[in-house]
Amino acid sequence: MYAGGGILGDALAVPLSDTDGDGIIDSLDEYPFDPTLAFNNNTISGSNGSLAFEDLWPSMGDFDFNDLVVDYNFNPVTDVNNLVKILEINLTVRHIGASYKNGFAFELPVAASTIESVTGSVFTSTYVNLAANGTENGSDKAIVFAFDNAWSVLDKSLTIKVVFTNPIPPATLGTFPFNPFITVNGDRGREVHLADKAPTSKANMS
Repeated sequence: MYAGGGILGDALAVPLSDTDGDGIIDSLDEYPFDPTLAFNNNTISGSNGSLAFEDLWPSMGDFDFNDLVVDYNFNPVTDVNNLVKILEINLTVRHIGASYKNGFAFELPVAASTIESVTGSVFTSTYVNLAANGTENGSDKAIVFAFDNAWSVLDKSLTIKVVFTNPIPPATLGTFPFNPFITVNGDRGREVHLADKAPTSKANMS
């Protein structure tokens, strides 16, 4: 690929560098040394969304939604074909209004088997059982835990990196923020989700 033209035309044609050979010139490629990656696609440019949870749900005695407040931003990293190879989940625990040690996770709308690895999660106990690829064991859909105890990461910034075995279309990945939920005080079966979001297969339906 070349840049040329102007008064002197091709006499001053300058080759445009494509270090990784993926067809995207270095000045446009946000990963110029990795042919499998090309573009960042932050879902909320320049800011974060926030998620707030009530850990006594469904009790109506305490319905202030301040037990866990998490700021989030997703960055699907795509290749030259605009397929998602990596999903970066950037999180900050902004507030804890509870004494409980609550966990926080996402259920993604893809099979756990489509994921190569999950890194960046923080665990302080053993109630979450992980598969070899870093997703939660025993679920068909991919469940990605960020942490199992919010107190251990208060005011800390986390980046959870989900790497897909094969790049997937953004439409397959679906709509952000997927299906986020908390687990209450170390009880894996007790999940609290956003309105109209279904519990995972790991929830205790009683």
